[in-house]
Amino acid sequence: HEGENDTKASLVDTLIESRINHTSNWVVVIDITYKDGTTESATLHQDITYLGRASSFGKFDLDSRISRKHLMVKRNTTGEVFVEDQGSTNGVFIDGLRVQGIHRVTPDQVIQIGDTHFRLRAIKKN
Repeated sequence: HEGENDTKASLVDTLIESRINHTSNWVVVIDITYKDGTTESATLHQDITYLGRASSFGKFDLDSRISRKHLMVKRNTTGEVFVEDQGSTNGVFIDGLRVQGIHRVTPDQVIQIGDTHFRLRAIKKN
């Protein structure tokens, strides 16, 4: 049975590696403008990233109108980018319109949470 477990483990490792290699062809760049007018950019490497006051990057924690876990950003394997409100109090806006549910976004669209605005664009890695 030991050899059988090794085979299963190897198959799982191969599937995980394949998934990692397949999904890592794209990254999402977020260009942020904060309420005070300062800007910054960050690269999101994960398929799914949550934005909010609890984020590990950015100054989202300084915006009291942003929930701890406000917005999900999801990138699929073809480089399309989606956003979804995570039940926030103040909502998610795309080009000034409040949205609910999951929405595909394009690089020219402005997303707003709280008093923070940003754009998302997928870039294919070489």
